[in-house]
Amino acid sequence: MGRPHAVGGGLLLQLLLLRSTTSLHVGNMGNPARRVSCAYLPMMAAHNDGAEGSMVRLDKLLAERGAGSRKDVDKMIRRGLVEIDGVVVGKAAAKLKVPWETTPVCDGFEYPPPPLLVAYHKPLGVVSTMKDDRGRADLSFVLPPAWQKLLHPVGRLDADTTGLLLFSRCGDLTHRLLHPKYVIEREYVATVENPVHEAWLREKLHAGVETVEGGEPLVVTANLISVDGQDVRLTVTEGKYRMVRRILANCGHPVVALHRVRYGEVPLPDIEEGDAVPVYGSQLEWAMRLQEQGNDGTQQDMGEVAPRPERKRRVPSLSATPAERDLEQEMAEAAKREWNPPENLIDIVVEEGGLTRSQAVEALRKHEGDIICVLEELT
Repeated sequence: MGRPHAVGGGLLLQLLLLRSTTSLHVGNMGNPARRVSCAYLPMMAAHNDGAEGSMVRLDKLLAERGAGSRKDVDKMIRRGLVEIDGVVVGKAAAKLKVPWETTPVCDGFEYPPPPLLVAYHKPLGVVSTMKDDRGRADLSFVLPPAWQKLLHPVGRLDADTTGLLLFSRCGDLTHRLLHPKYVIEREYVATVENPVHEAWLREKLHAGVETVEGGEPLVVTANLISVDGQDVRLTVTEGKYRMVRRILANCGHPVVALHRVRYGEVPLPDIEEGDAVPVYGSQLEWAMRLQEQGNDGTQQDMGEVAPRPERKRRVPSLSATPAERDLEQEMAEAAKREWNPPENLIDIVVEEGGLTRSQAVEALRKHEGDIICVLEELT
């Protein structure tokens, strides 16, 4: 696993330096390199999410950030190779709890916290999942390995759509970015077929275009910003499956190419396709405000969240009889079937996955409420 850059060189990750100077092609797709640009990494440790102020075991923190396994980290601590604020920690400091935002130094390398948001310029043909079982180009090379369990994509873009895809490390922020009730704009530029009558299309999109979602009729509205020849720039506030393509096609303008240029207050950075950079400055401040508050500046009621079904032990008791083990398994499956996912999770799966509500419930039950696994399976 790649190590961060030595202390004398700042916060740049050695692995990311390699990615910033080489092209990485995946499969036979011929895609541009997919990497985090090192140019913005010094800014990444200055901000964090709700974990700020929380205390984490030092060995766990270093292991999560890629310093090695907990066992490896413990050995380095015992050898006096771990420092915090220039002070070598004691030999028994593995269980020491430190602030989450701490940047420890391990064996001469800094391990800063990951950014709250990362902006990625998705190329054509890349699927919005961290791992694709069908061998298609995926998101597995966008982030350093140590960050892949800490950040997740915010929704998804179809393989044939390019442009801005965000990664988040905060589940609450991801929920607010995705859920329709927070009215977060997504801005697209669509290249369409047939001559465009701007005034007619603007009125049509504003009034609402009828389409079908999960077998049910649905009227979707959009805001037309401008028309330049065959290029249509518009915004929507929901992320239903292939929604922009469907509403434009239903207006007589099938989409030839679709490119997302903005998500909320975060525009697509001026980076090459395949590059990714941490979000910072006023855009990050907007995301942090959204994380804490609703769009109207008041604390939002997230609703009562139903607990996930109780996880049964992975290995049945060795003393149990086969009949008892079968009964235990049946009880676990029954508990999963009876669990009712919270409405906010159902809404997101319906919006992002194009499922009916009953299908969304079954998918959430299957994955015990893990919405990221649900969306990845639907890709």
